[in-house]
Amino acid sequence: MTYLGPSGSQIGHKESIKDTARVLGRMYDGIQYRGHGQEVVETLAQYAGVPVWNGLTNEFHPTQLLADLLTMKEHLPGKAFNQMTLVYAGDARNNMGNSMLEAAALTGLDLRLVAPSACWPEAALVETCTALAKQQGGKHHPDGRYRRGGERRRFYLYRRLGLNGRGEGKMGRTYRPAARLSG
Repeated sequence: MTYLGPSGSQIGHKESIKDTARVLGRMYDGIQYRGHGQEVVETLAQYAGVPVWNGLTNEFHPTQLLADLLTMKEHLPGKAFNQMTLVYAGDARNNMGNSMLEAAALTGLDLRLVAPSACWPEAALVETCTALAKQQGGKHHPDGRYRRGGERRRFYLYRRLGLNGRGEGKMGRTYRPAARLSG
């Protein structure tokens, strides 16, 4: 394993991303990219010739969701993801919100986003993931409400809205859920 940070690599500066991908693909059996743009990890994947995975970009954070899903399975051995519910209360207009939508769509997980509509992921991603979730037997509830019911096991994640400066302008104030979620 080798770490190439911004100061130790010319990726995208003196060397093109394509050329860097080709060289790294000859040197390593796999590449994890952790950086800013999603387009960089996609270009690496296209030209490296070895597996490339997204460790974190501004748009997605799938390795965190993989860890979260494995933790859920560890706590509920024998349960399928389509028998679990993930409730996320907070600003979902970020890489975690996007990755939660994708993970739920691919696994059949019941995802509940509790936030005003101004804090949901982009509509096109919600639409794509909702259609995929239906094929996998999952559900998305990006409607700002949380309803209890059934005997499914739930996992709760919370992130205060408006802390990153995006919430104040669009919503007029920082959003705080009126009710506290409990198991």
